Order: sequence, then C-alpha cells, then structure tokens
Amino acid sequence: MKQTFKSGVCRILFPLILFFSVPVLLGQNVPDLAWARIITNSGISTAGPLAIDNQNNTYVSGSFNTSITINGTTITHLNPGGGASNYLIKYDQNGNGIWIKKIPFTINKMLTYGNKLYIIATYFQATQHFDGIPFPTPSTPEGAYCLIQINLDGSTQWIRAIDYNGLSIGGFSTDVTITIDQSGKIYVAGIFQSSITFHNGFTLETAGNQLGMNAFRAAYDDAGNLLNAYQLGVVNPSYSSYEDEFFDMDAQYNVYRYVNSERKLIKYDLQGNSVMETTFNNTGTGSVSFTGMSVDPSGNIFFCGSLYGGSANLNGHSITKHGDVNKADGVTLKLRASDGEIAWVNRYTYIHCDYFYQLLTDAIGNVYVIGNYGMCIGGDLDAMFLKYAPDGTLIWGHNIVAGPPPFVGAPSGWVTSEYLTQASNGGNVIISGYFKERVQFDPSTSFSGSNLPRAFVAQYGICNTPVPALAGNTSFCQGDSLELSVDELPGYSYMWSNGDTTASIYVNTPGDYWVTVAENNECYAGSEIMEVTENELPDATVTFNGGTLTAVEGYSYQWLDCNNGDSPVTGAVGVVFTPQQNGSYAVAVINEHGCTVTSTCYLISNVGVEQQEMKKLSVYPNPASESVRISNVPKYARIVVRDMTGRIVFENPKAKETETISLTLFRNGVYLVEIIHEGTTRTEKLIVNK
Repeated sequence: MKQTFKSGVCRILFPLILFFSVPVLLGQNVPDLAWARIITNSGISTAGPLAIDNQNNTYVSGSFNTSITINGTTITHLNPGGGASNYLIKYDQNGNGIWIKKIPFTINKMLTYGNKLYIIATYFQATQHFDGIPFPTPSTPEGAYCLIQINLDGSTQWIRAIDYNGLSIGGFSTDVTITIDQSGKIYVAGIFQSSITFHNGFTLETAGNQLGMNAFRAAYDDAGNLLNAYQLGVVNPSYSSYEDEFFDMDAQYNVYRYVNSERKLIKYDLQGNSVMETTFNNTGTGSVSFTGMSVDPSGNIFFCGSLYGGSANLNGHSITKHGDVNKADGVTLKLRASDGEIAWVNRYTYIHCDYFYQLLTDAIGNVYVIGNYGMCIGGDLDAMFLKYAPDGTLIWGHNIVAGPPPFVGAPSGWVTSEYLTQASNGGNVIISGYFKERVQFDPSTSFSGSNLPRAFVAQYGICNTPVPALAGNTSFCQGDSLELSVDELPGYSYMWSNGDTTASIYVNTPGDYWVTVAENNECYAGSEIMEVTENELPDATVTFNGGTLTAVEGYSYQWLDCNNGDSPVTGAVGVVFTPQQNGSYAVAVINEHGCTVTSTCYLISNVGVEQQEMKKLSVYPNPASESVRISNVPKYARIVVRDMTGRIVFENPKAKETETISLTLFRNGVYLVEIIHEGTTRTEKLIVNK
C-alpha cells in the first residue's frame, strides 16, 4: 500500500489521479459549521498557515503581542511595548485545544505525514534555539529558511537551515512550498537570489545575472539528510521588480512555479528541467492579478486573484468587468495539465469589491476559494468562502461577517481570512483568519472581540464518509485481468483512478489503483492505494527428441493427454515426459506466481518401436543405494540421468553394453534414467534410497 498527501495532510491520492464527471448540485447547501475558536487572551493576534493530521487534529500558526492560553498552558510575548511573537497550536477534531508552543520562526507552510508535522519557515538572526535545538546563524540579517520535523505531541525532532544568503526581499508564504512522497521523502521548493546554502554546506550559485530571482528544489529523507538539490533558473531578471512567486507540486512531485512579475508559469521535472511554460497575455482595459495557485495531483493548475479596472482578455478568454471599473472582481481559472491552456475562467459577481486570496482542490475535483468582499475604500470588510464544481460552476458561497460593533463609538468591524486546508474527512474544510470587534460564522455562532484584531480558526463541514476498503487480488497474469471492488452503498457515487464509476472494476493494466466514494458531490472518502502488478507468463516451449518430451526448466509441470480432453497424465509432473503409449501430449507449465501456459500438443507414434528395440534393457537394483547397473545397453547409446526438476545429474554420451553408475553423490529421491539410441529414447524411473 502507498500513501501521499495534499493540502496539509497525508492523502490517499496518487501518481496519476483523474477527476471525473459527477453531477453538479447547484442546490447544495453551505456545509454546517462544525466548530470555531478565537485565539488570544487579549491584544492583537493573527492566524495563518494550517495543517491537518489523519486523526483530524488541526494545527494553526500565527502571531500575537500579549498572551495566549491553551489547555492550561500560557505563552507570553516578552515585549508588550512592541513587536509580536509567533505561536503554533494543536486542536483536536472537535476544536478543543491540546497544546500550544511559542515558536521563534514564521511558518510559510506546513503539513503532516505519518506521525510527524513538517514545517517550512523563515527565521532571523536573533533566533538562537528551539526546543533545545540550535539554529545556525544566517549569513545576513535578512534571515533564512528552515525545515523542521516535529512530533505530533509538539516535541521537535530536527531543524535544517536553508540559508538564502542575503535575499533582497524577505520570504513570503507563497515563496516556498513543501510536500512528501509515499516513501517519506521530503521535497522543498522556493526562491533565492545569488546563492543558497544547505545545512551540510552544499551550495547552489546563480550563474550570470546575480540580481535576478532564482529558485531551487531540494529533497530530504525523513532523518533530515539532504539527498539532492537543483536550481530552477532565473525568470525575473531583477529583484527591483519583485513580486510574489507561487510554488506547488503535483503527485509526481513536479514543481510548478508562477513568477508574478513576468506573468509566467513554469513546470519543472524531478531533475529541475523545465518541461512546460505558459505565459499569461493580458489585454483590454482591465488587469488580472493572481494571489494564489494550487495544483491538483494530476497536474491541472488553478489560480485565483482579482480583476481590476475594466474588462480583460486573458490568453483569448474574455473576462467581463462587473459594475464600476474602480471596483475589483474575484477571478478563478483552471489550466489543463495536458497543454497548460486555460480550460475555464470564472468571475465572481458582487456589487462592491471582492478579492480572492487562496484556493485548493479536493479529491473529486471541486475547488475551494477564500477571500474578502466589502466596500472598496473604508467600510465593512467580510470574509467569503466559495466552492466551485470541477467545470468551474459556482456551487455555493458563504460569508463570514462582522457583526454590529458592541462598543459605542467604535469604528466598523471587519473579518479577513486568507488560509484554508482540507480535513481528513473529505468535504470538511478548515479556515483561519482574524477579525475586529465581532465575527459571525453562521446564524447561531458569533464571537465578540475588541477594537484590536483577533485570530480565529474554524471548521466547516461535518462529513464522516466511511473509508472504502478495497477488495481483490494485487496481481494478475499477463493477458488476464482481476477484479477490484468496494461495498456498494445506496446514494454513493464511485470514482476510480482509471475513470470507472462503478462499485467494482476489472483491471488488465498494472499500476496504482484507488477509489473515491462521494455523497452528493460534497462528502467523500478515498481508499488506500492498491499497487497492482502484472506477472509474466512461463515459457511453455517443449523439445521433442524421439519419444521424449522436455519442457523448460524452473517451473512446475503437469503433462496432459490431448486425445482425452487434456486430462492430466497420472504422475507426469516432471520437466521430462516419456509417454508409454502412442498419442498426443502437451504440458501445462506453472510459474511461482501461479500463472499457467499450456504448450501445443505433440504427436508420439514410435513407442512400440522403441520398446521392441530396447526390450532387453534393464536397470537394477531398483530401488538402489550404492550403485545401479544398466544392462543390455545398445551400442553407442547415450545415458542421461535427471532429477525430478529436470537437472542432469549424470551423463555418458557413449555408454557400454553394461554401465554401472555410482550413487555416492546422489541424494535420496526419484530419478529418470534416459537411454537414447538412434533417435529413440527409453526412460526408466530409478529410486535412490540409501
């Protein structure tokens, strides 16, 4: 079995996933709120990147400037007069706090795999240590990346610095990414400028333009050892025009890099070679600015952002401005994995301004987008959370709004949210953000705050679809097939990795197979991956020499009587077969995988002649212990003795009339003695019993 993951949690998706046509339920309801929590005791707090483990525990990170208490543990910002500290919190599946840690780094992205939490973060020169593990001092005050492995109980295992050696701009959450393959190998990709140095001293250096923005991809094992690292090349020629770069990876661990300043998307293979490029050509009076990118396991690329100004044309696709040209419209689009061309574009419609920040895709092809909407300048700002079908149709939208201010004379409240991830229970989504004064998650759940921003984390969706259990063999013989199946449940749809949509399928191609079962295109669960292998067939070649048939060594055998409905010949289970009567014979050859091939039939018509010519031949004693004597051997006959696997253990090409064979080196067992003379063969069974 194999496993991999997507969007902050170990996922059962794999090296080629196909999204299938499922009914788009435009009347589908917004998922129920499962739970919501406010993060802070007082003062300012924000919430950022998220991760989920296989037990549906949630990990959330962010910043604070006073104190936070979780499950009896309080962390405190040591300089109340200024600045902020960072936190990492673990909640259980019901939103109850388990532990909290004060962390000396800013998390860019994180995910779980097995029983570990993996973090890619940015830290600065003032950082000394974490959980007793020292941080290497960055080469400049601009800081460095760090890759961290943490146990799910919160204890840190190891830290690996990735020093970008004076990057002219600080690291942003979109400028580095992390993923892990089925074997636990960790992949990291991000930006650097002139050079980047890894914890073991290995350095990548930009050749040529030292002012341009380069990128890297590196691989580590689960002990934190660097396995390899490649530079991806300079795309933006000058850091002075720097804008965010976005990174993501597909199920084959290809890197996708979007360079905002150049409006260019590049796909790189495992060796860092560019294998696809797409440039967005924006014409018209409007301009589309992207803020988020997500790649599904099969390599379809999704972007979100906003349309500013008037209408625009993006690579031949028209995007019509809604309302006032001075207001922004949220935009989502999909690029096909096959050619990097736009499959669809969706422009969100709101009377004022809307901004899309981040998005993700789920295992059944739906797209979730998070952003804000509200008055374009001043006024209320609320968070919005939308779901699109695989074809780009909007299924539902939900607003997380600022309630009426509870403080007399206080300015208007607002809510913002920029991060989301998927829970292990398919269809459930976790979001994080922060608000001022009041936040309303659904008609019955709201929290009051203050006139200072406060962080929140919430789960929408109460899906609990049972994980389907795959049944069936894991291998088949060449030219055959096997059946894979799951229990058929009323009201469920089935989406197999090969495109089938029934509860059971027949497979005749080796590869990885899994199934996703969905309830109403909303809740779903994926099976584990079953690796199906194809076994080669045995060699059924037969050598016909006189009256003896010999198959290829190394298999199991059953000789068959073709004139009697291919019935088995009793006792004929060796590699060599000498029929005792004329007829037509074949052999069924079976290899170690149980794959069987039956040879063609061979006609035997000289049994009586052989017996007449060598009727006086005798083998004695039989059974024998020390030696065996073969008498009345025809002149110039050849004697061959084989064991029951067909291996020759004795051979005399010119036997005497009476031949004595020593059995000193023979083991106890049954042997076949062949006397071959002038194209005919007589075979006698010899039993050695010492």
